[in-house]
Amino acid sequence: MDERALLLARTPHRAPVSTEVIEIAIFAVSGETYAIETRYIRKIVRPIDLSFSPVSIDRSIDILTPVPGTPEVLAGVINFRGEILAVFDLATFLGLARREIGERSRIVVLGDARDDLGLLVDEACRTTTLRIDELIEPPASVGEATRACIRGVTTDALIVLDGAALPRDRRLFVDQADAPGL
Repeated sequence: MDERALLLARTPHRAPVSTEVIEIAIFAVSGETYAIETRYIRKIVRPIDLSFSPVSIDRSIDILTPVPGTPEVLAGVINFRGEILAVFDLATFLGLARREIGERSRIVVLGDARDDLGLLVDEACRTTTLRIDELIEPPASVGEATRACIRGVTTDALIVLDGAALPRDRRLFVDQADAPGL
């Protein structure tokens, strides 16, 4: 009876209000899990979805057109909704081992009012909500440049990237004026 009385006297758990949670999309990059708040994601596409002809997966994944003389972080460009969109390799950007593009690879298109850039990831996993107070500062081992693009880390090692900071990161700008021969 005492245990039951204690259970009934307990204050019920309050559901978080909308300002206390964020909706995130979780994806895999080089064996690690990352997330971006969904309000910054315009679309997640499979490279095969970009092909308009019925070709094999291997052929359609070549839809990324390489741009000679650009940094390694630029995976290539795509024709996305009639516009040329730069696609960056998130693994290279984060200093991780680069993987081959495969069936599960996805392009995460970021932007506010328009499509700003695409991020190549190994796999899109799921969306979920996350309490903002669950985010902690990234460890000191994370470099300063990368730290500026991280909103926080959860206790189970999910790294939440800052979807607003990524399109403004200078490492994702390609300045052709500095390229040799131009």
